[in-house]
Amino acid sequence: MGDRGAQATRGELDVISDYLFEHFPKVEDATKINVNKATAHEIAAGLGLTDEEAAAVVSYRERHGDFHAWGDLLIIYGVDGKKIAAAKDKISF
Repeated sequence: MGDRGAQATRGELDVISDYLFEHFPKVEDATKINVNKATAHEIAAGLGLTDEEAAAVVSYRERHGDFHAWGDLLIIYGVDGKKIAAAKDKISF
């Protein structure tokens, strides 16, 4: 809206976002693995990672917080970036 000239205060934007969050909640895609909530076993099975790689993902998440993009997984030591790139369409957040 902003690029079309609509102006809103911070308070108005908060009201809008609260309304949208309440009435249009995020729907989880059952075909994808939510790497912010999944267990190491679910990550390994769903993304084709080894048990050690999946454990590294969970450990990193616990120490540093949630992931926001599939590229965030590329910096985890011990996880094959090629496997993450191949599975990026199976990942949700």
